[in-house]
Formats: sequence, C-alpha cells, structure tokens
Amino acid sequence: MLVDIHRGTPNGGQLSGLAEDIADIERWAQPTVDEIYIFLTKVLSGAPLARSMPPENIVILGFVAAASLLSSFRKDDEEWWNHLDRVEEAIEGR
Repeated sequence: MLVDIHRGTPNGGQLSGLAEDIADIERWAQPTVDEIYIFLTKVLSGAPLARSMPPENIVILGFVAAASLLSSFRKDDEEWWNHLDRVEEAIEGR
C-alpha cells in the first residue's frame, strides 16, 4: 500500500509524515511516531523487525499501520475491505 500511495517507494520524509499521521489517527493504540517510522522503514526494506522492537509492538504496529492505511487511503466511496481486495489483487499480479 505504501508504494501504491506514493507511486513508488516512499522516501524518508514521506515515511516520517505518514508515521506522524498514523500516530495521530491511531492514538488509542499509543504508537509513537518513532516506532511507526521504524516499523514502516523495516517493512519496506525487508529488514528484520525483531532487533528493532519488542515482538508485541511488532504485532500491534502491523495491525494499526495496516488498518490506518486501509481506511485513510481508500477511494471516497470505497469500503476498507474492497480496498483490501484491490491491494491483494495488486500483490498477486491480477
């Protein structure tokens, strides 16, 4: 979704802004901007997350970041689950 949203691999500034937005939108889960930034950076690069943060944070950030991206970047009249279907189709190359 990050690559689709930014029409290519997002740069550090774009990831930083996105991390700030997600932290603000998802305050209920209490993620920090730094945690989200590290999570997004590692996921994009394919680097292991285990050395960067506790496993429980990785699980929470995975759900929080994905949910935030699905709900925030869908088309105006699109339900989040339909956006997820589009993402899955893109991953599968359909």
